[in-house]
Amino acid sequence: MIVAIPLAETPKTICFVSALVCWLVKMAITRDIKIKIPRLGWFLLAWLGATLLSTFNSECGLKGVSDVLMYVSFFLLIVNVVDSERRIIQLFWAVVIGIGIGDVAGLWKTISEAVRMHTEIDRLYILSLGAVAPYLVMVLSFMMGVAYHVRWDKREWFLIGLVALLSIAALIFTYTRSMWIVLLLVSIIFVVLQRSWWPAIAAAVLIAGLGLGLATSSVIRDRAHELTKLQHDASFESRFGTWTGALAMVQDRPLLGVGAKCFMASRTKYQLPDGPLDLRQAHNQVLNVGAETGMIGLAAFLAWIGYYTVFLFKLAWSTRSNLAKALWLAAIGSLVTILLHGMVDASFGAELALLFMLIAGCLIVAQDLGSSREERAL
Repeated sequence: MIVAIPLAETPKTICFVSALVCWLVKMAITRDIKIKIPRLGWFLLAWLGATLLSTFNSECGLKGVSDVLMYVSFFLLIVNVVDSERRIIQLFWAVVIGIGIGDVAGLWKTISEAVRMHTEIDRLYILSLGAVAPYLVMVLSFMMGVAYHVRWDKREWFLIGLVALLSIAALIFTYTRSMWIVLLLVSIIFVVLQRSWWPAIAAAVLIAGLGLGLATSSVIRDRAHELTKLQHDASFESRFGTWTGALAMVQDRPLLGVGAKCFMASRTKYQLPDGPLDLRQAHNQVLNVGAETGMIGLAAFLAWIGYYTVFLFKLAWSTRSNLAKALWLAAIGSLVTILLHGMVDASFGAELALLFMLIAGCLIVAQDLGSSREERAL
């Protein structure tokens, strides 16, 4: 499933349903119906319940609930099925291979199209990925964290380095300025926390790539120059109008919102402005959750984000396992990505949420495995 995420929607769904069914069938055959739900899982289930409540009097049905149900179920699947460090490493390689294939496909399509049309390289997309740039930053955070704390042979280092290089190149060609900044920030955080050279190299490669782009690409020069005059930037002006519409939705339906995944359907009623932005979301995570699921959904969403943040801070002082330390770094990177990207987009869903849940679930499993090992040693 992890390999299929960047490639196509249908294989991803088939793999998810198959994995879930196999898990449930295994529990039925063994008659062991116990489902491990860590504390974070209960917070996620509360948000799922709040999302379900938002569908009452909603015009959009259960589509939003099915999305949240998918990645909450995926989190529970990870913490209940993954039972060894070897399986966690296998999942890591699945992510690396999946995004590597996606990088090659996206770069090839984008560059070959530019050569064929004799134009500058257009914005890069990776097949089925909706939120390409934050997904790439989260994968790079995953690779930087795990690569630092786990021993690899030369061939594995080569593959990790190659995929990281391809992912940074893909990130530059998404022309997503906020994610360039977020990757630099995540790299700095990793360097401060671990004093390692791996994130420093990733930051240097990104800066070098952007420098080359500034020298050779008018698109990158224009995108960078627009950062100096954001008050006149079309996308930011459109965001302000969208945020105003989202606030109107919250004021109109404060408790339950307009319904999960119903932001687009409500655009005409709340007079959202036409512009360069995708109006399927509010382009701010907090406003989007508040508009679609109301104050009840927003409280549940902020509760699990708050709990997870506190959990990570506490874990910084207690974890001893190398793999848990690696996944803790990856979790910090994924959380920073979600929080900062959430200021300008509401993309916590679909592939991005699945990767976030994968990292969170593997971290909890690795911490439990390390604690069990310490207890046996005593």
